[in-house]
Amino acid sequence: MAKTRGQVLFAVLCTLSAGFVAAPLWSESERDKSIVTDENALFGDSSSGEAASSAGKEVSEGGTSLDDNLFSGTSNNGAPLVSEIESSSQLDANLLTTAGVEIGGSYRFSGRAVWRWDDPATIIENLDGPDAESASVDLGATIFFDARPDEDFRVFGKIAINYPFDSGGEEDRKFDDVFHVEELFSDVNWNEVLFLRGGKHALNWGVGYFFSPADILNVTEIDPGNPEADREGPVSIRTHLPFGVHNLYAYVIADDIDNWDDIGVASKVEFLIGSMELGIGASYRKDTAPSAMVTASFPLWDVDVFTEGVIRYGSDKTFLEESDAAPFGVVAVARDDELFYQATAGASYVYTFDEVDSLISVVAQYLYNGEGYKDPSILSNNAPGVGALIESGALRLSDLANPGRHYAAASATWSGVFGTDLGLRLFWIHNFSDMSGFVTPALTIDVFEGMIVSFEVPYRYGEVGDEYSPTGDSLSVTFQVDLGSGAF
Repeated sequence: MAKTRGQVLFAVLCTLSAGFVAAPLWSESERDKSIVTDENALFGDSSSGEAASSAGKEVSEGGTSLDDNLFSGTSNNGAPLVSEIESSSQLDANLLTTAGVEIGGSYRFSGRAVWRWDDPATIIENLDGPDAESASVDLGATIFFDARPDEDFRVFGKIAINYPFDSGGEEDRKFDDVFHVEELFSDVNWNEVLFLRGGKHALNWGVGYFFSPADILNVTEIDPGNPEADREGPVSIRTHLPFGVHNLYAYVIADDIDNWDDIGVASKVEFLIGSMELGIGASYRKDTAPSAMVTASFPLWDVDVFTEGVIRYGSDKTFLEESDAAPFGVVAVARDDELFYQATAGASYVYTFDEVDSLISVVAQYLYNGEGYKDPSILSNNAPGVGALIESGALRLSDLANPGRHYAAASATWSGVFGTDLGLRLFWIHNFSDMSGFVTPALTIDVFEGMIVSFEVPYRYGEVGDEYSPTGDSLSVTFQVDLGSGAF
């Protein structure tokens, strides 16, 4: 009965939320100001698999950006920017060289309050009595430096600082939770033919938005609820060989090694075929499942389409199996001699209004997860056994992630609604294996420059113990204020 009521309420909420199209806790304009790392600006990788982004404009001594000078055709003193004897190679050298070290980053500070009702049908008469409520503060910053003493050498680093700055009574909170090195690498090249990057940096193999099974090298996975967040890569050496409009990459993975045979290797080739970008790669490391992947992305009229596929020999996860001989009815088993497949496909579309500063973006994606269970209820039906296996170390919490076989996620964002300071968002994710999921309509208001107020109404549906509904159907109200957050 609870399941039926939850599904009805979910349908009603979707109907009421049809006008809500997703706005993250920051508005689109604020997100554009947030800092992103410049991983490939030195050597200009040409494909999306190692996509380049800007860490900030190069600034000349007079304070004017080089981009502005190039497009205006004059220098800061009004003289022509390029003399008759200055070659294009000298221009390239100027663009890739800075007199000092560029320093920047981003800062965030927000307060958040959450109220939750476990029986959405009674929320009206119990507005003053939620089943759970909480409040929290999010305070932190990322700081980066970018040094380019000449066009053939660059060093980049980025650290993250997160509140609380001490353990706060949490015994498991470590120094790395407060002060964390996200990236630290250098770029060099041999004769401008072979380009090398060594250090800790993200290795973005996938093209998916909410799910990316082909992103097999990064330390952290995509969070579907925050898909644009930075991901952490391993310590590695990347070798890049461009050939024509195509690219060949080779990697040596040296994260957490004790002996030489702990080193992993990987390789990827990217082809540009017409308007389609195709990537093919494979990786191997001792004590991990060998993997091979393929990605493709291409435009279809005004829609961007992307797809990925992965095959693994064995799995890095430990699985549950029911056993009458086990004390709690389940045992943990490794499945090292089986083939596992994962595949995903999705599309995105952006519509920009001509007269006002406003845009609508829509993204949808499906995932087949071959490492999931045919019946994920094995987890909820054997909770005591699962807990005992985790306590003994036979099972890790990461082994319980993504227990389903089939997933879907979608979001729609309308920033600058009709040119106003309002933003709307609708996010949905669903596990088709246990039929649980949640949908979150949200509203953001840019009160003034430096202050954003956000409202969210997450609705979770499913049986108790399912992936997205651990307490069953529930409805929450979230209020958040961001103050002074942004890039610097």
